[in-house]
Amino acid sequence: MIKPKVATNNLEDISDKIAEGISKGISKGISEGISEGLSWVLIAIALAGVAITREIESAPQIFPQTNSTSFQSYTIYSPYFIDDSPSGSYDFTLERDGSQSVPIPSPCDGTVANVWYQGTASGANGNGGGQIVEIACGEYVWLFAHLEINPPVNAGEAIAKGESIGIQGLTGRTTGHHIHLQIHRNNNGQRSDRITDRNLTRPMVEHYIQWLRIGGDQQVDTKSGEEPKNKYERAIAETLRHEGGCQNSKADKGNYFQGERGYTCMGITPATAWEYRGWIGAEGFRREPVEFSKWAHDRNPENFKQATAEIILDYGFRAGCDKLESPAYEICTDIAFNSGVGRAQEYLTEIEWDENQKNQGAIAHELNERHRADYQKWGGVHLPGWLNRADEREKFIEQ
Repeated sequence: MIKPKVATNNLEDISDKIAEGISKGISKGISEGISEGLSWVLIAIALAGVAITREIESAPQIFPQTNSTSFQSYTIYSPYFIDDSPSGSYDFTLERDGSQSVPIPSPCDGTVANVWYQGTASGANGNGGGQIVEIACGEYVWLFAHLEINPPVNAGEAIAKGESIGIQGLTGRTTGHHIHLQIHRNNNGQRSDRITDRNLTRPMVEHYIQWLRIGGDQQVDTKSGEEPKNKYERAIAETLRHEGGCQNSKADKGNYFQGERGYTCMGITPATAWEYRGWIGAEGFRREPVEFSKWAHDRNPENFKQATAEIILDYGFRAGCDKLESPAYEICTDIAFNSGVGRAQEYLTEIEWDENQKNQGAIAHELNERHRADYQKWGGVHLPGWLNRADEREKFIEQ
């Protein structure tokens, strides 16, 4: 993978490539052969936040139930997230404290299905997936490629969720540190058919990425006074400060889904909860979709809060906020969560700045003021609360 040093989602670059109809080729290799080609149209559709809708019976079990775990959070780069060599694959890069030679946390409490090396060389002229580790997670096997050689795990061993399966490396055919990930069916603890249906695998991979950004199953405490460690934790804390329990006000259009009125809980509308039901956990739910948000919140408030934290980051990811730093990132992400991905994208495309000398504080102010102006334009019974939210953002920017 040729990985530019930019965070996920450069909207201007993506939009240029779509307009020109360009398909970018990147060199990677894994099992069924090495091919080049990446559809920027697929990335554009994904980043536009196309909702994945499925019947409840087909919603994937993201990770098997496990004891909670935590670790130091990661920055994630994924300019070439959708990889079709082979089809159904994903690519992304982990970074921590400026280093990309970092441990890769296991996505589950599971078993090491296999440890093997594919190819005979490394780097741009190499071939294959290099050092590969496979983890059996319930009905799936996660295949991680391009690790450093001699990983600390062996086939057949039990592994805990969050435990390192190895170090992100440069083995096989790659021109930059990254994880090449495939998800396969689990056949008695061994890798079986590779799953190419992204409707099934994409929610699982995105959930894993948000989990890495947060630093594991850490419950977000906005009252302890402990300073959040990075922009992702700050975005979660700032956004959750404005979100309470559950409400089903007739005046809130977000409470309506499929023609019925439900509850918005912690800022998660009925429609959003249903879209992310695979993340929240829908096992045992047998009611109408509009009832899911309240059901899930009341069933396990702490689990719902954890899922909300991950959804907040996903909204920022889909809006393109990741390319920003503090305090602009946190403001952008709160706007995306509060008023939708499209609203934050709109503001980002309207703002003009010098990429080499951009002032994150100035960007944060402009994002907030554009949203404040929209609040005033929308008016209604929620206006005082909205304006208070804008005021609180302003205090955050100035601190």
